[in-house]
Amino acid sequence: AIFRIITSICGFIRARKYPEHQSKDPERRQPWFPIVPGLPANRFYDEDTFPWVDLLKKNHKAIRNELKALIVDEHSMSPHRADPDGVPGWKDLNFIGAGDRNMESVNRCPKTGNLLSELPAILYAGLVALEPGRHISPHYGPTNGIIVCHFGIMNCEGSYVNVDGEIREYKDGELVAFDDTYIHTAINTSDKTRYTLMFFTPHPTLTDLEQKLIIKSFHIATDPDRH
Repeated sequence: AIFRIITSICGFIRARKYPEHQSKDPERRQPWFPIVPGLPANRFYDEDTFPWVDLLKKNHKAIRNELKALIVDEHSMSPHRADPDGVPGWKDLNFIGAGDRNMESVNRCPKTGNLLSELPAILYAGLVALEPGRHISPHYGPTNGIIVCHFGIMNCEGSYVNVDGEIREYKDGELVAFDDTYIHTAINTSDKTRYTLMFFTPHPTLTDLEQKLIIKSFHIATDPDRH
């Protein structure tokens, strides 16, 4: 099974050298890191797919309390990026990036930071704020080997994610997990800032060895200093 990860890596190298030869996906996905063959092509994954979700649920109030203390400072979160048309995107406080812990963030929210360290195989994790009325432009993620997860922390009512035409609402204390290689967008229709804990984790059907390999290859692919 490990050869499917190697196939994906080889496809990534080939696509970087010969972009015109990048393969097309029959599911209409457009990742920039080639599709890992043989994985289920689900748009969403039920929260009980992930055995660690109970740990998040048990600590929901503790995470929310740290968040409330954090956002007293309106500059506590940084703008992530603007859409191509210049519209601001979301804001975040990064706890884990490229597999490395951001100790400044962990010190500001120690319960949240230490909780994240208990979750297996996390590539990125951060508290994310989506302001009232904000609509993130449709976009694609990098690879089907990595699943995007949002755990609702506060003010989730009235916000949702649209993944290739399939819609799921965000809810406080619940997990929304999806394959972001499908075109997707997030919308906050409420008059309050929506807060979630967002993180990237390897596809649940990958073996432990495959998860380690895709994490390593993804870090190399996204870090220009390692090229």
